[in-house]
Amino acid sequence: MLSIIDDSLILAKPIPNGFTYTLASRLGQMLNMAEQDFGPRDKTFTILGIEFRDGVPQSWFPCNCGHVVIQLSREAMQDPNRAFFQLAHECIHLLDPCPGGTNKLEEGVATHFALCFMKNMGVSYTTGDERYDKACCLVKQLLGKNPQVIKDLRKKFGPLRNITKEQIMGACPTLYPGVAQELTAPFCAKEMSEQ
Repeated sequence: MLSIIDDSLILAKPIPNGFTYTLASRLGQMLNMAEQDFGPRDKTFTILGIEFRDGVPQSWFPCNCGHVVIQLSREAMQDPNRAFFQLAHECIHLLDPCPGGTNKLEEGVATHFALCFMKNMGVSYTTGDERYDKACCLVKQLLGKNPQVIKDLRKKFGPLRNITKEQIMGACPTLYPGVAQELTAPFCAKEMSEQ
């Protein structure tokens, strides 16, 4: 089957002093922004690139040898905004790559980051999935108490998926304990309808 991909996602076009952004160059931009906001990524993993697949976007670890590939949905092939949103979301999972499940904290940070990235591009975007929206809302409550808390937690305790309620409360003692508890709960990843 022949697939059609929007040219702007993969063809760099010359402009004064450079080229237009493609998925690859946007990923570099996103990684820089994510590391500024949330701390350095685990560089023991090699990011191989971006591909498309049937199904939801995800990070894939071919051969479990320290390589990671971002897989975007087939629908994103012809929808640059969807592709950039999905890429920004998956970019957060590149900070501490790990096969397997995540918690609401990591998914909330990923959703928050992706929505902020789209807003910075001048694009209004929604997830279309209340589970991701709820996780994002919880993270906004946390960031409202301390905008640096994600960076601080990662620096002190490691990957977001391993952060405990007690660690969150230690970093943000004025946060409602129920929010901290919910943030550390496993995230149930089902199909995202619009991501």
